[in-house]
Amino acid sequence: MKKHFLPTGLPLLSKELIEMANRRRTYIIRTVYALLFLGCVGFIYMDNLAPLMTNPLAMLGRGRDIFKAMVSLQFAAIYILLPAITCGVITQEKERNSLGLLLITRLSPATIILEKYLGRLISMLTFLMLGLPILAFAYSLGGVSPAMFVNGLWLLLLAMLQVAALGVLCSSYFRTTVAAFIATYLIGFLMLFGLPIAYELNLLYYQNAADLIVDVIQRIPYMGELLPPGNRPNQEINFLFYAPHWFDRFSWTAGGTSVVRTVIFSIPILLSTFVFLIFAHFYLVRRAFLPSNNFLLKVFKKLDLLFSKINNNRVTRGIVLVKDNVRLPETKPIAWRETSKKSLGTFRYLFRILVLMEVPILFCVLLLPPVIRSQLFRARSCYCG
Repeated sequence: MKKHFLPTGLPLLSKELIEMANRRRTYIIRTVYALLFLGCVGFIYMDNLAPLMTNPLAMLGRGRDIFKAMVSLQFAAIYILLPAITCGVITQEKERNSLGLLLITRLSPATIILEKYLGRLISMLTFLMLGLPILAFAYSLGGVSPAMFVNGLWLLLLAMLQVAALGVLCSSYFRTTVAAFIATYLIGFLMLFGLPIAYELNLLYYQNAADLIVDVIQRIPYMGELLPPGNRPNQEINFLFYAPHWFDRFSWTAGGTSVVRTVIFSIPILLSTFVFLIFAHFYLVRRAFLPSNNFLLKVFKKLDLLFSKINNNRVTRGIVLVKDNVRLPETKPIAWRETSKKSLGTFRYLFRILVLMEVPILFCVLLLPPVIRSQLFRARSCYCG
């Protein structure tokens, strides 16, 4: 009898991990990531420690640069890979029409969100664990304070939780994986760099508002120590959701004060994570059965109604030159669906697409000078001849 490695109280999480373990691409992606990561480690090692191989004692205290580079690589892996891993966690169920089956089970929407969320976190955690031996090696070389080590691991964990929660939210809201994929990266970019861009451009007088907020915080007795007067507001206020900024900000100071300040300024990241998960739970049932939204087909149907009204007059009397054959499928159901139920499956729709493509080209050709136009027709005639 097979023994489950997870308790039966987490059936969906067990299913997610078993499915990922049975996929060949899971191991291919991990192998490629490990090779790229170790390649970057090799370059960093050759750049920082290779010149010191003749004097081993000179290598002591040089672990800080390696540790910082490794943490930066891990942050890059989280922000690049994790959105793609999590954006399809719910939309894949929608596309397979299996989300409804999950909702009628004893699993509550909160349980579904939580187990899907944990499944993707464990998958990303396996990538991050590849860097733990390198981080331990850098720590053994010296130069890395315990506060820096704790801050690095804490902020990596928070960044992973935040990005994964955003991916689950977009997957719960959108109907297709492609839409969730695009939205996750777009919203993530705006979340991390939207406030700095708005500050530099002073959009909606945001720069003045940020300066005023920092000035008020600096006047508060205890909070003023966290934001000294010499700091630029855009470095402290505008990067509240960007974990690498706080690693660079507080990790160079030894002692427990550095860890406390890192925890305080990481509260917005934790709050954003909880907000993303709450909204993912809110939209899971409400947007579970979204109909197909074909914008082009809707436009064509409205044009059909308009043309039908115009065609019903005393002269034409509703005459249709080319009629579409609407028949039920007999031997070729797939071909019938593609030619009868798609936006480009009927003659009138194909003709409209042709007109939309050819009219702008004809208009541009007519705007060309006569000399260039004659040369184009001459070249075309020579090519056809």
